[in-house]
Amino acid sequence: MKHDCPYREVRRQAAEAFGVPEIRIIGCKRTKDVVVARHAAAYALHQRFNMSRIQIAELLGGMDRSSITYAIQQFPKRMAKDPVVAKKYLSLRIRPRAWKRGYKRRLPT
Repeated sequence: MKHDCPYREVRRQAAEAFGVPEIRIIGCKRTKDVVVARHAAAYALHQRFNMSRIQIAELLGGMDRSSITYAIQQFPKRMAKDPVVAKKYLSLRIRPRAWKRGYKRRLPT
């Protein structure tokens, strides 16, 4: 399945791995399963693409930058405490090197 942007693909894969609809990740719902998926997406975007917190916030539905900072700080702790969360995160098939050809490092419009 071809997707138009690797950043959106991260969001889609996080939703799929954690069993929530992708639309919930960019929404304002704060149930545990949605928050974990949203934090996983934020952490992946920061770690694997070195995106700024502001860019991540925009991609994840206009979240506050401080919320992204919290997600990036807390997600590794969550993975250390919960091996199921770590396994789901590690199942994300995100390959930034393969996507660098043909994509500019900017948010899609």
